[in-house]
Amino acid sequence: MIITAYRIYFNGPVHISDSRSDYGSSANRVDSDSFYAALIASLTKVKENVQADLGCTISSLFPFTSSGEKIIYFFPKPFVDLKIYTDFDDIKILKRVEWLDKTYFQELLNGSIKNSIDENTIKGSYLSSYDLDENFIQRQVTPRVAVPRSIEENDGDTKIFYIEKIYFKDKSGLYFICRGDRTELETALNILQHEGIGTDRNVGFGHFRYEIDRHFELEVPNQTEHYVSLSLFNPGDTATLNKLIDDQNAAWEIVKRGGWITSEGNTGIRKKSIYMMSEGSIFYSPDNNLEVFGKIDFDLNPGAVEGFTPPKYPIWRSGRSLFLPIKMSKS
Repeated sequence: MIITAYRIYFNGPVHISDSRSDYGSSANRVDSDSFYAALIASLTKVKENVQADLGCTISSLFPFTSSGEKIIYFFPKPFVDLKIYTDFDDIKILKRVEWLDKTYFQELLNGSIKNSIDENTIKGSYLSSYDLDENFIQRQVTPRVAVPRSIEENDGDTKIFYIEKIYFKDKSGLYFICRGDRTELETALNILQHEGIGTDRNVGFGHFRYEIDRHFELEVPNQTEHYVSLSLFNPGDTATLNKLIDDQNAAWEIVKRGGWITSEGNTGIRKKSIYMMSEGSIFYSPDNNLEVFGKIDFDLNPGAVEGFTPPKYPIWRSGRSLFLPIKMSKS
């Protein structure tokens, strides 16, 4: 399978909100629905009547680094038990693995990990046989001061809070893969790279440049009944979801999505919330060749509430995911 990958190199620090939704902790990846929404918002600055569908489907943004001149791409560990695939018996160390490099990930997709797993290949939360610096993502927590805009706000008191900034070492960053027409995606990327992603973009956080790998190859099985998601996923209806999870090997994690409206004049107002299935979830689909699936156009506009006039435009969130076939030959 040959698809297109986009590598994002950050110009400085970035803070990515995690499930705690506070400043004190930053995630080390960007979920597909957030990034897709940011792309749509960027596109509205140069085009009218932007729709929910950009014509393509993207994965979430995952970490990459380098070993010499080799780019090492990491994938989230699917919801399988790695103990089945290895003789390495230190369960405590094995449980730390959250990311698999492309070699290990491809082998797992095909049902058998051939490369050995040991203390030398488990580098913190990363599983890789390459010689790499496991600390290619650096974290720094710094204090900040919130100054009230009026006496009424916080009783006129300044408040100290802490923000975790993450930095990527040289030749490291985040990447995503894409299927479909990339025309509008790349138009949006050219705008978004100067606006930034994450929080505190107005002070330079999250600004980036990107490179395109047009020949990103993945070795995947030809025939399988199971698929692993690389994006946040919501099919849009319960009946479809029930079919996808009607199997003993199906495994998933549910995450709540929502957050704050960031458009001018509407900041500080929460969007509606929606639930998604996380990256790495495994679904059962014996009759379908799942490559791209899910509802693209969830509208999280909160609607009218007391004292607030909602935006007169939809606030799109995508539940459409990229899927890869995975063999579940061991149990």
